Amino acid sequence: MTGTAADPAAVRTRGLMFGLAAYAWWACVFPLHLKWLNATAPAEVLAQRVPWSAEVLAHRIVWSLVFCLVLCAATGRLRALVAALRDGRAVARLAVCAVLVTINWLVFIVAMARGELYRAGIGYFVTPIVQILLGTLLLGERLRPLQWWAVALASSGMLVLVGIGVAIGGEAPWIEASLAGSFGVYGLLRKGSKVGPVVGLTVETSVLTPVALAWLCFAPGMFGAPVGFAVGGGTTVALLIATGVSTALPLLCFAAAAARLPLSTVGFLQFLAPTGQVLLGVLAFGERPADPSLWWGYALVWAGVVALIVEGAVRLRSRRR
Repeated sequence: MTGTAADPAAVRTRGLMFGLAAYAWWACVFPLHLKWLNATAPAEVLAQRVPWSAEVLAHRIVWSLVFCLVLCAATGRLRALVAALRDGRAVARLAVCAVLVTINWLVFIVAMARGELYRAGIGYFVTPIVQILLGTLLLGERLRPLQWWAVALASSGMLVLVGIGVAIGGEAPWIEASLAGSFGVYGLLRKGSKVGPVVGLTVETSVLTPVALAWLCFAPGMFGAPVGFAVGGGTTVALLIATGVSTALPLLCFAAAAARLPLSTVGFLQFLAPTGQVLLGVLAFGERPADPSLWWGYALVWAGVVALIVEGAVRLRSRRR
């Protein structure tokens, strides 16, 4: 082969562009999408926060499946999809992943509805540390010294958040813990799956779609809450449908990046999304903790993340040598 396609530097550059696009989408574009969606929804719909968040989640699941099926057909992945659906063990594993990703998506949507995007960002900062702990406890992996420091600092930060929350009569850091825990276990299960990200998401959303459709058809009436898709304007409807694109498109970019970049580079890129979410929440949306003392807990979490990044950089340098 000749030309730029065979040039390793060009391949890495293209992979980096795909990676930056994926994490920029997760950091800024999708939060802005949800922010705009909440701003366009009728007031009587937003007043029912939980039914509204569940409706957004249900639309995200349904339209993600539609977009993924089109994507599988366009990229020649239909055979891989059929093969995955015929594999009972793969479907069972992906069904568990589907439950975890549902929890993750719902908590993120609720955080946006509450005006607490920065807390979601903190949760995704903690996720790599949760994955390290899971690898140690379940896979027998051994922690290096800086990894121990990272785990200790982040765990201390979460305990401080719990303690301060109790002391000020607030709430425990359930948003942060739910996002980190659900995505940490999801990553562990997906790591052991041979199904690709696009096909995997298609299977996961196909498992979830019957429940999502049932919710859209019956649950709003049971709760007495108006349906945003029915009473909202054209912009609200379009943004609900577009949640499918906002879900699948960055995943496709991520898959393209992972195929072209070393795993270590992808590992460093993953911190861009929570960084962007925290900065967007605090600087653009004006979000703040209920009590300033909570920043001490977040500072310990960030110190753990810094230790993890330093450890990764040192290990990468030693490998290159």
